[in-house]
Amino acid sequence: MRCCRMSMLDRCLWGMLLASLVACDAVAADNTLAKLQPFLETHCLSCHDSNLKKGGLDLSQLTGWTKAEDFARWVRIHDRVAKGEMPPGKRKPEAEEKSAFLAELSQGLSKVHAAGKGTVLRRLNRL
Repeated sequence: MRCCRMSMLDRCLWGMLLASLVACDAVAADNTLAKLQPFLETHCLSCHDSNLKKGGLDLSQLTGWTKAEDFARWVRIHDRVAKGEMPPGKRKPEAEEKSAFLAELSQGLSKVHAAGKGTVLRRLNRL
């Protein structure tokens, strides 16, 4: 029975491991958002800042994507830029700049989505 129980040291080590993984995810999300910032400043913030808030979107308030509503906004931003709807009536971003932005954003969104999915439990049977 003793072999199945975790010692206090094992619990501490697992706790530190989990905390470091969470911290790494937070740092990765911050790095991704920092990489997106120049594109947003150049093409988006002139209309979607705290003053104008065109379309009800204030990009200066979006600092992360852990909340469901923030994640949904980032997905909407990705889709609008990918379809070429944004920025309307202004200078469009160059193709390589747009593709780099979309690649970075989709990679970050995919990581956040995968982290939030959790474990899928399946029955192991012949069916």
